[in-house]
Amino acid sequence: MGASRSSVRNVGELIAAVPALLGFYPENSVVLVACAPPPEEVSRHQLQVDAVMRADLGSCLDRNSIGIPGTVRVCLSNNVSHVAVLVVDEALRAATSELGKACREFLARLHIALSETDIELVGAWFTPVIHAREYWWSFWTLSTV
Repeated sequence: MGASRSSVRNVGELIAAVPALLGFYPENSVVLVACAPPPEEVSRHQLQVDAVMRADLGSCLDRNSIGIPGTVRVCLSNNVSHVAVLVVDEALRAATSELGKACREFLARLHIALSETDIELVGAWFTPVIHAREYWWSFWTLSTV
């Protein structure tokens, strides 16, 4: 992964940084942020962003796709220790929708696959769109970012 790292102190900063890190505003996407644990002299609530990966949400939700195994392989081959996930889709305004349920199932499968390889999933968040004053919510937070 690249030599340059960015730091984020909270979920809002992480979500706001995604378009700059990707080079575009993602839509209908799963964004995986590969992180390194912060150096000891930095707050334990801060993550160092190593890389950002994006995939189409539809392909991630397909149980027959290589999405999860491929993601785990990329993380392992790059010595990723921590991962944060952001799901971006306008249809998620209705969190109880079928899409919301499918996203929760995908994230649960991803969590299991990552934990089997000792990669920590630090959190997973949903947002309909990345935009100022847009809301986001947590799928779950396993530790504070």
